[in-house]
Amino acid sequence: MLSCFTALIFYLFLPHSFNKKNVEIFESLKKKYLVRIHYFLIPPRFNHLRKWTWGTATIYFKLYIPFVLPHLKRVLYLDGDTLVYKDLSELFNLDFNDNYALGYPFHNVQMMDKWGKKLVNYINGGVILFNLEKIIKNNKDSELFDFLLKNNGRLYFLEQDALNLVFYNHTGLLPLKYGIYLFGNITTYRNVVKKSLRVELNETELIEALDNPGVVHFAGCFPKIWEKKSKYKTAFGDQSVCFKAHDD
Repeated sequence: MLSCFTALIFYLFLPHSFNKKNVEIFESLKKKYLVRIHYFLIPPRFNHLRKWTWGTATIYFKLYIPFVLPHLKRVLYLDGDTLVYKDLSELFNLDFNDNYALGYPFHNVQMMDKWGKKLVNYINGGVILFNLEKIIKNNKDSELFDFLLKNNGRLYFLEQDALNLVFYNHTGLLPLKYGIYLFGNITTYRNVVKKSLRVELNETELIEALDNPGVVHFAGCFPKIWEKKSKYKTAFGDQSVCFKAHDD
Protein backbone atom coordinates (compact mmCIF):
# COMPACT_ATOMS: atom_id res chain seq x y z
CA MET A 1 0.00 0.00 0.00
CA LEU A 2 1.22 3.49 -0.79
CA SER A 3 1.73 5.85 2.10
CA CYS A 4 2.12 9.61 2.23
CA PHE A 5 5.89 9.09 2.52
CA THR A 6 6.19 6.81 -0.51
CA ALA A 7 7.29 8.26 -3.82
CA LEU A 8 5.13 7.63 -6.84
CA ILE A 9 7.21 6.11 -9.60
CA PHE A 10 6.54 7.14 -13.19
CA TYR A 11 7.92 5.27 -16.19
CA LEU A 12 7.79 7.45 -19.30
CA PHE A 13 8.08 5.64 -22.63
CA LEU A 14 9.41 8.08 -25.20
CA PRO A 15 9.83 7.88 -28.98
CA HIS A 16 13.30 8.38 -30.39
CA SER A 17 12.11 11.63 -31.96
CA PHE A 18 11.26 13.07 -28.55
CA ASN A 19 12.82 16.46 -27.83
CA LYS A 20 15.17 15.79 -24.93
CA LYS A 21 14.84 19.37 -23.73
CA ASN A 22 11.27 18.50 -22.74
CA VAL A 23 12.65 16.15 -20.10
CA GLU A 24 13.22 19.30 -18.04
CA ILE A 25 9.44 19.71 -17.82
CA PHE A 26 9.07 16.29 -16.25
CA GLU A 27 12.08 16.80 -14.02
CA SER A 28 10.45 19.92 -12.57
CA LEU A 29 7.84 17.63 -10.98
CA LYS A 30 10.50 16.41 -8.58
CA LYS A 31 10.76 19.90 -7.09
CA LYS A 32 7.06 19.95 -6.24
CA TYR A 33 6.09 16.33 -5.58
CA LEU A 34 7.58 13.20 -4.07
CA VAL A 35 8.09 11.36 -7.35
CA ARG A 36 10.68 9.33 -9.17
CA ILE A 37 10.80 9.30 -12.96
CA HIS A 38 12.44 6.74 -15.22
CA TYR A 39 12.77 7.34 -18.96
CA PHE A 40 12.79 4.69 -21.66
CA LEU A 41 13.47 5.37 -25.32
CA ILE A 42 11.36 2.94 -27.35
CA PRO A 43 12.83 1.61 -30.61
CA PRO A 44 10.85 2.27 -33.83
CA ARG A 45 9.57 -1.30 -33.97
CA PHE A 46 5.94 -0.26 -34.49
CA ASN A 47 6.46 2.43 -37.10
CA HIS A 48 5.18 0.20 -39.92
CA LEU A 49 1.96 -0.75 -38.10
CA ARG A 50 -1.32 1.00 -38.77
CA LYS A 51 -1.72 4.25 -36.85
CA TRP A 52 -4.40 6.77 -36.08
CA THR A 53 -4.63 10.00 -38.05
CA TRP A 54 -2.02 11.78 -35.93
CA GLY A 55 0.53 9.36 -37.35
CA THR A 56 2.57 8.21 -34.34
CA ALA A 57 3.22 4.72 -33.04
CA THR A 58 3.09 5.74 -29.37
CA ILE A 59 -0.25 3.97 -28.88
CA TYR A 60 1.69 0.70 -29.04
CA PHE A 61 4.21 1.66 -26.36
CA LYS A 62 2.10 0.20 -23.54
CA LEU A 63 2.84 -3.25 -24.98
CA TYR A 64 6.49 -2.82 -24.00
CA ILE A 65 5.61 -2.68 -20.29
CA PRO A 66 6.09 -6.42 -19.55
CA PHE A 67 9.47 -6.40 -21.30
CA VAL A 68 10.83 -3.27 -19.63
CA LEU A 69 9.37 -3.83 -16.15
CA PRO A 70 9.29 -7.62 -15.66
CA HIS A 71 10.25 -7.26 -11.98
CA LEU A 72 6.90 -5.61 -11.15
CA LYS A 73 3.70 -7.51 -10.43
CA ARG A 74 1.31 -4.77 -11.53
CA VAL A 75 1.50 -1.47 -13.40
CA LEU A 76 -1.09 1.23 -13.92
CA TYR A 77 -1.04 2.59 -17.48
CA LEU A 78 -2.51 6.05 -18.21
CA ASP A 79 -2.93 7.69 -21.61
CA GLY A 80 -1.51 11.18 -22.02
CA ASP A 81 -5.00 12.70 -22.21
CA THR A 82 -6.05 11.75 -18.69
CA LEU A 83 -6.56 13.91 -15.63
CA VAL A 84 -6.20 12.34 -12.18
CA TYR A 85 -8.41 13.70 -9.40
CA LYS A 86 -8.07 11.10 -6.65
CA ASP A 87 -5.51 9.03 -4.77
CA LEU A 88 -4.71 5.98 -6.92
CA SER A 89 -3.43 3.74 -4.13
CA GLU A 90 -6.72 1.81 -4.08
CA LEU A 91 -5.84 0.38 -7.48
CA PHE A 92 -2.75 -1.33 -6.13
CA ASN A 93 -4.79 -3.40 -3.71
CA LEU A 94 -7.48 -4.60 -6.12
CA ASP A 95 -7.90 -8.32 -6.76
CA PHE A 96 -7.32 -9.25 -10.39
CA ASN A 97 -9.54 -12.35 -10.07
CA ASP A 98 -7.52 -14.28 -12.67
CA ASN A 99 -7.65 -11.39 -15.18
CA TYR A 100 -4.70 -10.15 -17.21
CA ALA A 101 -5.86 -6.56 -16.95
CA LEU A 102 -8.52 -4.31 -15.47
CA GLY A 103 -9.94 -1.30 -17.29
CA TYR A 104 -13.17 0.55 -17.87
CA PRO A 105 -15.88 -0.75 -20.23
CA PHE A 106 -15.94 0.37 -23.85
CA HIS A 107 -18.61 0.04 -26.52
CA ASN A 108 -16.58 -2.01 -29.02
CA VAL A 109 -17.43 -5.46 -27.66
CA GLN A 110 -19.87 -6.43 -30.43
CA MET A 111 -17.38 -5.55 -33.19
CA MET A 112 -15.15 -8.32 -31.84
CA ASP A 113 -17.69 -11.01 -32.80
CA LYS A 114 -16.25 -11.07 -36.34
CA TRP A 115 -13.10 -12.64 -34.89
CA GLY A 116 -15.06 -15.67 -33.78
CA LYS A 117 -14.58 -14.79 -30.13
CA LYS A 118 -17.59 -13.55 -28.24
CA LEU A 119 -16.15 -11.28 -25.61
CA VAL A 120 -18.09 -10.74 -22.41
CA ASN A 121 -16.24 -7.53 -21.68
CA TYR A 122 -14.15 -5.07 -23.70
CA ILE A 123 -11.95 -2.56 -21.89
CA ASN A 124 -10.65 0.77 -23.12
CA GLY A 125 -6.89 1.11 -23.63
CA GLY A 126 -6.57 4.51 -21.95
CA VAL A 127 -6.64 3.45 -18.30
CA ILE A 128 -5.39 -0.08 -17.64
CA LEU A 129 -4.12 -1.90 -14.58
CA PHE A 130 -1.89 -4.67 -15.92
CA ASN A 131 -1.37 -7.97 -14.10
CA LEU A 132 2.25 -8.28 -15.24
CA GLU A 133 2.89 -11.40 -13.21
CA LYS A 134 0.18 -13.36 -15.04
CA ILE A 135 0.91 -11.81 -18.46
CA ILE A 136 4.58 -12.81 -18.31
CA LYS A 137 3.88 -16.25 -16.82
CA ASN A 138 1.54 -17.13 -19.70
CA ASN A 139 3.65 -15.46 -22.43
CA LYS A 140 0.87 -13.06 -23.36
CA ASP A 141 3.45 -10.30 -23.85
CA SER A 142 5.00 -12.10 -26.83
CA GLU A 143 1.59 -13.20 -28.07
CA LEU A 144 0.48 -9.56 -28.28
CA PHE A 145 3.40 -8.67 -30.54
CA ASP A 146 2.79 -11.70 -32.76
CA PHE A 147 -0.92 -10.95 -32.99
CA LEU A 148 -0.32 -7.34 -34.04
CA LEU A 149 2.21 -8.27 -36.68
CA LYS A 150 -0.07 -10.95 -38.09
CA ASN A 151 -3.18 -8.77 -38.13
CA ASN A 152 -1.79 -5.36 -39.05
CA GLY A 153 -4.48 -3.43 -40.92
CA ARG A 154 -7.35 -5.61 -39.65
CA LEU A 155 -7.75 -4.03 -36.21
CA TYR A 156 -10.00 -0.97 -35.99
CA PHE A 157 -9.01 0.09 -32.48
CA LEU A 158 -5.48 -1.20 -33.02
CA GLU A 159 -3.65 -2.15 -29.80
CA GLN A 160 -6.89 -1.89 -27.83
CA ASP A 161 -8.51 -4.60 -29.98
CA ALA A 162 -5.36 -6.72 -29.69
CA LEU A 163 -5.32 -6.50 -25.90
CA ASN A 164 -8.94 -7.60 -25.61
CA LEU A 165 -8.61 -10.44 -28.11
CA VAL A 166 -5.33 -11.82 -26.76
CA PHE A 167 -6.57 -11.49 -23.17
CA TYR A 168 -9.78 -13.22 -24.31
CA ASN A 169 -12.40 -12.91 -21.54
CA HIS A 170 -9.72 -12.31 -18.94
CA THR A 171 -10.28 -8.56 -18.62
CA GLY A 172 -12.07 -7.16 -15.59
CA LEU A 173 -13.54 -3.83 -14.61
CA LEU A 174 -11.91 -1.13 -12.54
CA PRO A 175 -14.12 0.84 -10.15
CA LEU A 176 -16.07 3.05 -12.54
CA LYS A 177 -14.67 6.30 -11.15
CA TYR A 178 -11.33 5.46 -12.79
CA GLY A 179 -12.46 6.19 -16.32
CA ILE A 180 -15.99 6.72 -17.54
CA TYR A 181 -15.51 9.29 -20.28
CA LEU A 182 -18.15 8.20 -22.77
CA PHE A 183 -21.13 8.28 -20.42
CA GLY A 184 -22.58 11.78 -20.65
CA ASN A 185 -25.10 11.15 -17.88
CA ILE A 186 -27.22 8.34 -16.50
CA THR A 187 -29.84 8.90 -19.22
CA THR A 188 -27.22 8.47 -21.94
CA TYR A 189 -26.11 5.24 -20.32
CA ARG A 190 -29.64 3.83 -20.10
CA ASN A 191 -30.72 4.87 -23.60
CA VAL A 192 -27.52 4.48 -25.64
CA VAL A 193 -24.45 3.00 -24.00
CA LYS A 194 -26.08 0.11 -22.14
CA LYS A 195 -27.13 -1.44 -25.47
CA SER A 196 -23.47 -1.67 -26.55
CA LEU A 197 -22.20 -3.45 -23.43
CA ARG A 198 -22.42 -7.05 -22.26
CA VAL A 199 -21.62 -6.26 -18.65
CA GLU A 200 -24.18 -4.83 -16.26
CA LEU A 201 -22.98 -1.71 -14.51
CA ASN A 202 -24.06 -0.70 -11.04
CA GLU A 203 -26.00 2.51 -11.63
CA THR A 204 -25.36 3.84 -8.13
CA GLU A 205 -21.62 3.48 -8.71
CA LEU A 206 -21.98 4.97 -12.18
CA ILE A 207 -23.79 8.07 -10.91
CA GLU A 208 -21.10 8.58 -8.26
CA ALA A 209 -18.39 8.18 -10.93
CA LEU A 210 -20.06 10.78 -13.14
CA ASP A 211 -20.42 13.27 -10.29
CA ASN A 212 -17.09 12.63 -8.59
CA PRO A 213 -14.61 10.96 -10.98
CA GLY A 214 -11.18 9.72 -9.94
CA VAL A 215 -9.68 9.76 -13.45
CA VAL A 216 -11.09 11.55 -16.47
CA HIS A 217 -10.02 10.30 -19.89
CA PHE A 218 -10.42 12.92 -22.60
CA ALA A 219 -10.84 10.44 -25.46
CA GLY A 220 -13.47 11.57 -27.94
CA CYS A 221 -13.00 15.18 -26.84
CA PHE A 222 -11.56 17.78 -29.20
CA PRO A 223 -9.48 19.80 -29.29
CA LYS A 224 -7.27 18.06 -26.78
CA ILE A 225 -6.95 19.89 -23.49
CA TRP A 226 -3.37 21.01 -24.20
CA GLU A 227 -4.30 22.63 -27.53
CA LYS A 228 -5.01 26.35 -27.56
CA LYS A 229 -8.44 26.61 -29.14
CA SER A 230 -11.28 28.87 -28.09
CA LYS A 231 -14.09 26.39 -28.73
CA TYR A 232 -14.17 23.09 -26.89
CA LYS A 233 -16.34 20.26 -28.17
CA THR A 234 -16.98 16.66 -27.28
CA ALA A 235 -18.85 13.93 -29.10
CA PHE A 236 -20.67 13.17 -25.85
CA GLY A 237 -22.27 16.54 -25.17
CA ASP A 238 -21.91 19.25 -22.56
CA GLN A 239 -23.06 16.89 -19.81
CA SER A 240 -20.15 14.52 -20.32
CA VAL A 241 -17.44 14.12 -17.71
CA CYS A 242 -14.66 15.34 -20.01
CA PHE A 243 -16.63 18.47 -20.96
CA LYS A 244 -17.27 19.37 -17.32
CA ALA A 245 -13.61 18.68 -16.42
CA HIS A 246 -12.14 20.72 -19.27
CA ASP A 247 -11.57 23.92 -17.26
CA ASP A 248 -9.51 21.99 -14.72
